[in-house]
Amino acid sequence: MSEEDEILVLIERMSGLANLRDVDGLMALHHFEETVFLFGEKATHEGNRRYCAQGYAALRGEFSYEFIPLNIAVGSDVAFVFGEERIKGATDAGPFTLVINATYCLKKTDGLWLITHQHLSVQNQG
Repeated sequence: MSEEDEILVLIERMSGLANLRDVDGLMALHHFEETVFLFGEKATHEGNRRYCAQGYAALRGEFSYEFIPLNIAVGSDVAFVFGEERIKGATDAGPFTLVINATYCLKKTDGLWLITHQHLSVQNQG
């Protein structure tokens, strides 16, 4: 399997775990020393975990998450993935649809690709 194929498998796994609202599974895809930027705010690995858990707890009813990779650049042990996270769901405030610009940096450690950096920003819905 090529390096790009391995990363695509990780992305598919990430989408599946997100749809299951599996915070622990998602965090297992991230390096524990990751740096995260969640909508302009810097967070640690534990901060990312809390953000995911709070977001899932706020959901009501059906939820869907899909990551569409638009660009993948792979080196021997470092990769960058840019794409769109497409999310639909509902909270107590009502239904929502979001398209989020997402950049993931990955590093291959002990034969496994792990997310070492994540940067998310909401697209303008103008």
